[in-house]
Amino acid sequence: MRIRHWWDLLQTLKPNLTTQTRIKLAAAPRFLGGPASKAEQMASLLAGTGAAYDTVFCLSSVYVPLTLLRILKARGARILVNQNGVYYPSWFRGNFKKKNRYLFKLNQLADHSFFQSQFALDSYKTWVGPLPTSCSVLYNPIDVEKFSPAETLLPPDAVRLLVFTDFSKFNELLWNHIVELKSYLEKNWTAPQPIRWVWMGRNIDDGVVDYVKKHVDQAT
Repeated sequence: MRIRHWWDLLQTLKPNLTTQTRIKLAAAPRFLGGPASKAEQMASLLAGTGAAYDTVFCLSSVYVPLTLLRILKARGARILVNQNGVYYPSWFRGNFKKKNRYLFKLNQLADHSFFQSQFALDSYKTWVGPLPTSCSVLYNPIDVEKFSPAETLLPPDAVRLLVFTDFSKFNELLWNHIVELKSYLEKNWTAPQPIRWVWMGRNIDDGVVDYVKKHVDQAT
């Protein structure tokens, strides 16, 4: 499926278009999460299969062959990158340096890179390398009609700590660190308000869920 899509990119590139739908994704995400939600939100702006385009949009964590992007850029395509997270040992069990080298080369090819937060930008500088020549921070939007602060803020009866990540083998090492953090705080927390833990994430692996449930009061 992706090979057909990449062939379509090669066949339909028309530099310097003036139409509204002039963007195509370099590749569609294969898993739920941030990249998939962005792809869904961009649907009305995307040129369809067979339609002309001039801009390639690379979503975070979605692999695209760099050779393909080099060819497209040499033929006049504008390349945009949505750069979110990077790879580091506490989160990724594999060769995180190799993964980050790919991110570095990808962003060096980009005409512009969008970082989702200042933290994402700082993480890139720490784990990947110098920032792309052209980049900016584009914060994730919030629906303020659904999510807004109360008019009057009451003193908290507890410190609420949200843990929000999937229960999966991919995140198993991260869950180990979270469990260790919880154990440490239970022994060393000195603030007057207790910690109220909030656990959220998709159940992708029952084994990881069972492991976490042994160490937390509630996992949903």
